[in-house]
Amino acid sequence: AVPADTQPPAVSISSPADGTSVVAGTLISIVAAASDDIGLRPTILSFGAISTTDASPPSITASLYAPPVAVPTSIPIEVRAEDYDHNVTTATREVLVTPSTDTTPPVFTSLCPAEETMAQPGDSVRITADWSDNIRLYAVERYIGTELTTIAAGAPNGRTQFSVNVPADAPADSTIAVRLRLIDFGGNISER
Repeated sequence: AVPADTQPPAVSISSPADGTSVVAGTLISIVAAASDDIGLRPTILSFGAISTTDASPPSITASLYAPPVAVPTSIPIEVRAEDYDHNVTTATREVLVTPSTDTTPPVFTSLCPAEETMAQPGDSVRITADWSDNIRLYAVERYIGTELTTIAAGAPNGRTQFSVNVPADAPADSTIAVRLRLIDFGGNISER
């Protein structure tokens, strides 16, 4: 029998420097390295609530936007490496994020189909929402019932599309609540 690997991966972050200060909405370049004696699963990089995966260690690079904050806040950048025997190592850097001065909320420029659209049990309803922001959108939050999915945005305008499936056994006159929230880097929110 082959003995289990007990050696955790090695992980380091070379950029940004610990304690770096940025304004919400600033694009941060993350440079890290991860290695393991046996091999690595895809490495996860996180900055606040936004994560990305890099499948090409040992050299890891990503660019993520500093999230919106109401007051200066220390937010960790985390690089998590896991090997094939589930040994995990995490490296962390703290970045001080200061609030953006943006006070203009994002807007929905179109929403299709119209609100309160009727559908039959078993139908799939395709929803398209176009949006814009005067600077850049941080995220689109999509709620279907109480289930939340957050989609990173990072652009001044865009589109999100998804389908909602009406259960085949849905009672007549039942409702599926769908809600979208646009959040920009100034923390401004629009909802439909």
